[in-house]
Amino acid sequence: FDALTNIGADGEPQPWLATEWKAETPTRWVFKLRPGVTFSNGVPFTAEAVVSATKFLISPEATGERVAEEFTNVLGAEARDPLTVVFHLRTPDVLFPRAVSMLNIVEPGAWSRLGREEFAKQPVGTGPFLAQAWKPASAALTAFKGSWRAPKIDALEVLALPDATSRVQGLLSGHIDLAMILGPDSTDTVE
Repeated sequence: FDALTNIGADGEPQPWLATEWKAETPTRWVFKLRPGVTFSNGVPFTAEAVVSATKFLISPEATGERVAEEFTNVLGAEARDPLTVVFHLRTPDVLFPRAVSMLNIVEPGAWSRLGREEFAKQPVGTGPFLAQAWKPASAALTAFKGSWRAPKIDALEVLALPDATSRVQGLLSGHIDLAMILGPDSTDTVE
């Protein structure tokens, strides 16, 4: 999935699905969206998708969702036109462009048609990969060549390795290429 912004190496929000943004008032943010983006099922990405994702996150149904906690200051969102979305906030928030880096946009038609649990098994987003197979501890992904940000590899397998030792051993043996959340005590071994 993609979000409206992406946090860059410098810690600042960078354009992602949104190409620009500004605060029209202290509590109203306007985001211009990237044209020509489609979801992996061919549906065009528009402001309505952003509005739909926002409505869910500020609804009682999303209570307990980690991302929803970041949007408690949001009163709502509206589509000004197909490529412009307006967010209305309860109180001023100069860091709001950072918050929308966590607002992963799903294809609203698939979300409503499949429901939350089935959508999790058949996700539809704008990112560079399509989910092909799910297992309890892994996911097989293939390149979505129609993504606005072209994939750099043809396939990817994501493994859930619950402990750092397994991740380090996977790296050392060559069974995995990338590991996240390694402890500082693993630095010398991995280097």
